[in-house]
Amino acid sequence: MASLRDLHRAHQPLISPLAHDALSARLIERTGFKTFNIGGSALLAARYALPDLGLAGFAEMLAGIRDIVEASKLPCLVDADDGYGDVKSVVRTIQGSEAAAAEQTAKDLFLTLLARYSHQGRNVSHKERSHNYAPRIFADEPEAKALARPPKALAEAMEHLFRESKIHVEMYNRFDHERIAIGAKP
Repeated sequence: MASLRDLHRAHQPLISPLAHDALSARLIERTGFKTFNIGGSALLAARYALPDLGLAGFAEMLAGIRDIVEASKLPCLVDADDGYGDVKSVVRTIQGSEAAAAEQTAKDLFLTLLARYSHQGRNVSHKERSHNYAPRIFADEPEAKALARPPKALAEAMEHLFRESKIHVEMYNRFDHERIAIGAKP
């Protein structure tokens, strides 16, 4: 996927619609746009029926942003207003936004690698003591080197994906072996 910087260089002008919820982000992606923006006013109005007057805090905004970012593979620009307070709050806003972006990157990478391994007929496990423990195996892939602490990031991504029902454990072959599969449990 191209970075925002690459997109700005390649597309003059770069048209970037505003997503106010997960559905609008998906519609923007399906329509063929290369990127989108997330603005506080639209997010607050759609999610909480609130005006953008400081009535919602950073935690509420971050929850909405996470939902929107998870709905699309496109890069996006997020309006963080004034950082939600003083200098300490600005630092917290930046750190929280970076952590959310890193979490989403790890989840996307986990799903990409799981799909590749499944397509190749290579099974991975959710069990940490297994010789084919997915986070440990995936951490050795070149794409994972961009993550901070790849095994830990991928283990956390796997747990999130299980909780979100985006992956599940399934049994295969006559020996009842387990493997991780993409999608909600049937």
